[in-house]
Amino acid sequence: MSDLVELTREMLIAESVGLISTDQLTNWADSKRLGSKNPPHFLAAISRGESACQYEERLDLTKNPIAEIDCYQTIKRASALYEKGRVDLKTLSITCEGLGRCFEYGELAGSLLWLSSEIDLCLCGISKLNRSVAGIQQELYKCIDHTVLPNDQEDLAEVVTAG
Repeated sequence: MSDLVELTREMLIAESVGLISTDQLTNWADSKRLGSKNPPHFLAAISRGESACQYEERLDLTKNPIAEIDCYQTIKRASALYEKGRVDLKTLSITCEGLGRCFEYGELAGSLLWLSSEIDLCLCGISKLNRSVAGIQQELYKCIDHTVLPNDQEDLAEVVTAG
């Protein structure tokens, strides 16, 4: 069950920073519930669009805020999804900004907010993407270099593809 709690936390983080939509999160919870004989109550709550915190404290992102390791894992997944063409640059920018705002200061926050700003400058035509891509990739690799993902890393990719 703890693996499912951690995977659910990961999905809630992805939704909270804009990597997946609320509909994608809800559909994911529905599929997990339907695939289980005795699904946990927190999946039913997410399926109904309700908070899962009352059923599992680890899923409360206020009491258990997003930590650096969560940021590293989420940005690594977002980068992989972008490279596979499953999310666009705007989604990558939104995810970087959402993760960067989880921290008041620090190298990780600075890198993530810089990435978001640089991507946005390219998207609105102020900077040229072909000139900025090397710096964006270098900063992304700096952020994701710290991370080893769990074996079930395809779960988030399936959610993004299905959405």
